[in-house]
Amino acid sequence: MATQPGIFISYRREDASGHAGRLYDRLCERFGKNRLFMDVDTLELGLDFVEGIEHAIGSAGVLLAVIGRSWIRVEDEHGKRRLDDPNDFVRLEIAGALERNIRVIPVLVQGANMPTKEELPDPLKNLTRRTALELRDTSWEYGVDKLGGVLEPLLAEGEPEPESKPEPEPETAPVSAPELGRPGATALLALVGSAVLAIGLGLLRRHFFDHRFPGTIVPSGVLQAPAPLAVLAGCLLSALAIWSKGARAGWLALGLLLGFGFEAAVKGLSLIREPQPHVGAGAWLWVVGGLIVIAGGLVSLPPIRERMSALRELEPELPVAATLLLALAAVLMVVGAALPFSVLEGTQRSVAGHSWWGVDPIGSAVAVAVAIALLYAGLRPLAAGLLVALGVAGTLLWARYVGVPFLQWVDNGDPVAAPRAGGIVGGAGAFLVLVTGWALARKSRPVELPSPEPSYPVPTH
Repeated sequence: MATQPGIFISYRREDASGHAGRLYDRLCERFGKNRLFMDVDTLELGLDFVEGIEHAIGSAGVLLAVIGRSWIRVEDEHGKRRLDDPNDFVRLEIAGALERNIRVIPVLVQGANMPTKEELPDPLKNLTRRTALELRDTSWEYGVDKLGGVLEPLLAEGEPEPESKPEPEPETAPVSAPELGRPGATALLALVGSAVLAIGLGLLRRHFFDHRFPGTIVPSGVLQAPAPLAVLAGCLLSALAIWSKGARAGWLALGLLLGFGFEAAVKGLSLIREPQPHVGAGAWLWVVGGLIVIAGGLVSLPPIRERMSALRELEPELPVAATLLLALAAVLMVVGAALPFSVLEGTQRSVAGHSWWGVDPIGSAVAVAVAIALLYAGLRPLAAGLLVALGVAGTLLWARYVGVPFLQWVDNGDPVAAPRAGGIVGGAGAFLVLVTGWALARKSRPVELPSPEPSYPVPTH
């Protein structure tokens, strides 16, 4: 009977020893400790270290090359890059596996990118032709389970040594999420839009930060400022994330950008009819800035039909439960806008009944309906980012419509001037959007381990 092939975990201690240890522990649970080799943890005392490594590689069915952010540039005590040393153990391990035609799977951790040919010494250049798996801390168990599913047929009892037969063809080649279309243009427009929003927020300073509500001594900034500040920060951080990661930034970041841009535009519209001149000017800047941010997000969408088809393959199941929750949330936000959120001096006040204030929550409810359509179009990561942005901005908005009446009631001791159902109902809807969006974002599928055919590394999403 042929010897059972094992798993060789190659890693650099200065780079990703913690992640390699976590991976070793999980694979031991699944395949048994005797099937894994990870340097000193499994090498018998007194054996020649190099000979032990060569023997382990020769009996391995697969080598996992754990690559962190500093893997490519770790230096020795003389300031020379370790990979350039012919006697470097990591180089020997991977080169030996490549020479023996053993399956080598690069495992990217810490958000690392796949090294390029130019960054690798000659014996390791073929590593760039091996498709990679990215393990994220936020979806570690999922990623390791997928890896285990790929390893099982390679480690089946009695399987011949890898060099004695060609690698098997997969039944189907998993797909990865398509990259963003024009990330540079998206980030640039979003940063310009964020700058316009910052100028507009300066003009709206007295409205959001300095104004005092009737019947309370608490400045409005305590309850009014968090929502616009969160929207501005969301636009800026999403733009910077896309700028730094480029096409690998992912559809979740694009959804966040579009969501916060939309919230900026509707928040500006809700203030257009305010009588103060400085408020009107700042409101128009928020409309313009939000539209610029949205335009930046849209330029990365074409060709939308091909991208929808690819993403639908990654997320084929229909999100029925999420759809029902989001429909309920949208109804709650509309109802909350119509119901009174406070009673002050005998007058009932509702969001929809005060000038254009209702544009903000009702517009968010319409955007939730758009997100539901995106879910059924197969754009789950995009919809999840949109929903998280809508939920964050909406929850902070409704906190103002609950908190202000509460403070008026506390300061005046008048039970009539107290919070009413409108703010609570609308806030519940916005928070439900946030929770549902967050759950969809966490369940969105990470990068699949693709076909074993040589190709370029799989992009993240």
